[in-house]
Amino acid sequence: MITVRVVVDSDDCLIRCDSEGHADHGGRGNDIVCSAVTVLVRTAAETLGGRLGSGLEWESPERGIVRFRISTENRGSGDRGWERGVADFLTSGLLRISRECPDHVVLNIQRK
Repeated sequence: MITVRVVVDSDDCLIRCDSEGHADHGGRGNDIVCSAVTVLVRTAAETLGGRLGSGLEWESPERGIVRFRISTENRGSGDRGWERGVADFLTSGLLRISRECPDHVVLNIQRK
């Protein structure tokens, strides 16, 4: 089971994302659910990192774990519309996967 926790601020901009686990939907290297979640989370992190640079902290310490967070000093300092777009891309994609594969992906969206 993959558990994804997405935290957004009052403007629906990302604060952090933590993804952990394996979908166990297919064999290692052939799991389309794991691949889909990984692509969404890593693309969001790479996109934010390209704009925020060192203002984004992210790690993938082992297979099945991807975490990123926007540093406090960089929150709200950029283009909020663009930041909302990245958050919307990530959450809508993850929501779709979690609805289609509820036995393999759990999504928790928190608003702060």
